[in-house]
Amino acid sequence: MKKKGQAIRNAIKGVLFCALAAGVLLCANFVLKLKSIDGCYVAQMFYRQPPDTVDVVFIGSSHIYTDVNPAILWEEFGMSAYDLAGSNQPLWNTYYYMKEAIEEQTPDLVVIDIYRAIEMNDVIDDARIAMNTMGLKFGENRTESILASVADEEDAMNYILGIPVYHAKYESLTEDDFKRYNGDPNGTDYKGFNENCVSTTYFESFSDMSTITDTLPITKKSEEYLEKIIDLAKETDTQLLLMVSPYQGIMPSDKMIYNRVREIAEEHGVAYVDFNDRYNEMGLSPMTDCAESSHLNYYGSEKFSLYLGRYLKNRYSIEDHRGDEAYRTWERNAEHYTRLRRNFEARNTEDLGELLTLLLENEDYTFCVSADGLYDYGELDVKEIFASHGLKIEEGAVMVVEHGDVIFYADDKTEGGYQFHLDLGTKTLVIDGKPREVKDPLTGEVTEQMEKSVKLGPVNSVTTPHGINILIYDDYTKDFPDCAGFNALESYKKIRY
Repeated sequence: MKKKGQAIRNAIKGVLFCALAAGVLLCANFVLKLKSIDGCYVAQMFYRQPPDTVDVVFIGSSHIYTDVNPAILWEEFGMSAYDLAGSNQPLWNTYYYMKEAIEEQTPDLVVIDIYRAIEMNDVIDDARIAMNTMGLKFGENRTESILASVADEEDAMNYILGIPVYHAKYESLTEDDFKRYNGDPNGTDYKGFNENCVSTTYFESFSDMSTITDTLPITKKSEEYLEKIIDLAKETDTQLLLMVSPYQGIMPSDKMIYNRVREIAEEHGVAYVDFNDRYNEMGLSPMTDCAESSHLNYYGSEKFSLYLGRYLKNRYSIEDHRGDEAYRTWERNAEHYTRLRRNFEARNTEDLGELLTLLLENEDYTFCVSADGLYDYGELDVKEIFASHGLKIEEGAVMVVEHGDVIFYADDKTEGGYQFHLDLGTKTLVIDGKPREVKDPLTGEVTEQMEKSVKLGPVNSVTTPHGINILIYDDYTKDFPDCAGFNALESYKKIRY
């Protein structure tokens, strides 16, 4: 009996050890796995979409997740769309993404970005292999995509297992790695769009490729997988559109390769469109709509997404699901984007009065205003602008406004100095005002002046010494959309560090 009892105890210990080990590995995998928004996270979240609700899937390179905004397609057309893309995704990875998308969601339309048809190599770098394969769930498509990507099949096992590739990630962990959905407040409503493309690069013009009709061949491997993509669409009775998203830096050689893709599409009776031929129709401006030469910024993405939505609606039967509770996740994603759009607008608003209006009308914002130096200088009546928004501002003023209410105010007339601390996300806003005596070297008169300090943690948040400085915190995204100054000596031009 004793031996039998000991055997049972040993068995229980063994089961508990295995369960504990499995739990540790699962936790380690959750924390350490690659969750980059330029590939892995986009694929991982595709599996969190409600079953059989994704009608349109956009697949391809970063041109998809920066240029095609599903929130716009939903708001304007009721399309339930998802951006399933990865950075510099070659056509062999696109093929397996397409297989996975059809097996998971059976979409009505698959739109393939063929930008990386310009890829001249049969193997891309390790980081791009990881971004374009390791977001897929364990299975045949992930394995085959990895095997198609690596130069040596012996290297494939590291990507298949995953942990050997990202085991050293602990050295660069951030707080978001420990949060659900990587800290994204959008959660499972995420649709693959990268809202971080907020910068603007100014160009005098878009590249005109309209006169280029010659072709260049695509590589044998890329053509093989393009044929596979077309065959898969026919085998599964899935509508297919091949497209090139617009980008300023298109080269003549790119256009010639796209012309060859168009020939292949025509040979197979597949729809094809190069949106680089339609800048004017879309209303795109090279001065305002480019993040850089390869991607649109959020202004450009909204224009392109509106045009793309109309293009698809005119050619395909895509149901409008607005008002359908089963598609509520797309409605919430659009609401999420609306809140982010306000952050984009706040960052890009150059007019002080307009910025105050935007901040005060939206309850998500907490912001700090600091009046410094010659803050009320020239033709602009700063005091009147603030008064028209129900706020007062005096010399040396500093105020904190939370959800439209002033929760702290001080200026140079505040007796005894002041101190204010406010936790904003993971950082602390620290405001200090210390009176100090200043002696006039000519008259010997001693006066009291306020020495003001406004910092976000250890970092000074005062951008201009003369004018109005504003630090903005968004309670929804838990981030700081902007920290900028309106320089009174330059007609209140908006500046940053």
